[in-house]
Amino acid sequence: MTKLFATISFLFLLFFSCERKSTFNELTYNYYGGFGGPIYKLRLEQDGKFQLKVDNVFKEVTDVFDFQFDSTKIGYFEGQISDDQMNKIREGIFKITRKNYENENAEIATDVPHLNITVKKEGNNTTIETLHATKQFEADFINIINNILEKNEKSRTSPFPLSE
Repeated sequence: MTKLFATISFLFLLFFSCERKSTFNELTYNYYGGFGGPIYKLRLEQDGKFQLKVDNVFKEVTDVFDFQFDSTKIGYFEGQISDDQMNKIREGIFKITRKNYENENAEIATDVPHLNITVKKEGNNTTIETLHATKQFEADFINIINNILEKNEKSRTSPFPLSE
C-alpha cells in the first residue's frame, strides 16, 4: 500500500511540476494589421531584449478615406520586457506550438490581420502563419504581444536588419 501511495504521489508531483512554458532562443513576429492597420516586425531574444521595426501606423481620423501616417510611431525601436511579460509570452508559445492547435479561422475574411511567427529553439525552428487567426489564438498569443508592444517603453535606434 505504501509503494502504491508513493508511486501515485510521485506521478502527481511529476505531472504538476512540468513547466507550462516554452523556452526559446529568439522569436520573430511579423504583423500585418489589415486595411488601415499597423505593420511591424519584432525580434525578441530569450533575455527579454527586443528590436521593433514599425512600417505603418495611421493616425486615428474620422474620415475612412483620410489615412495619415503617424510618424511618431514609425521607425526602428528597441527595448526590454519584464520577466512577468516574458513568462506570459513563454506560456503563449507553449499553447500555440502544441500539436493540433487551431490557429487558422476557416471563415473567409478579407480585412483581417495576418501574421507569421518563428520560434527559434536550439536546432529547431517552428513557424506559424495565419491569414485569419482564431479568437483563441488571439487570446493565447497575439493580444499578449500587441499589448506589450503598445505599453512597453522603447527607444528609437538606428536601422537594423530583420528577417521576414
